[in-house]
Amino acid sequence: MANQRQRIRIGESEQQIERVVRRRRAMIPLGIETGYVEHRHSAIPVWRPINMFALGLDCGWRENMWRSIHRWNLAVGPDGPEVEGGLSEHNIAGTTVSLPGINVDISPALRRFLSQHLQ
Repeated sequence: MANQRQRIRIGESEQQIERVVRRRRAMIPLGIETGYVEHRHSAIPVWRPINMFALGLDCGWRENMWRSIHRWNLAVGPDGPEVEGGLSEHNIAGTTVSLPGINVDISPALRRFLSQHLQ
């Protein structure tokens, strides 16, 4: 079997890494393919434009770079959720713990692509 490591761009970084994309799914009406990559012991959802002429696990896996679907932002400031100083409360083992909060949003690249594709 061929090496299925593919180019991934996590976040807005220009740096590329190579990872195996798992649980690939073609979303033909949206014009994208989605999947998950392992990065620093976490599963990160990724996407790329679909190649309509090379569908399937063995076709087109070298084409188009995968990018992260989500963008993480600290929950601080007027646009963040109403948390004190960017902290959110979590109940862990019966104890309330205040940890830095985040907001998750669709990445700008995916939002742009879908806006153009769905017009």
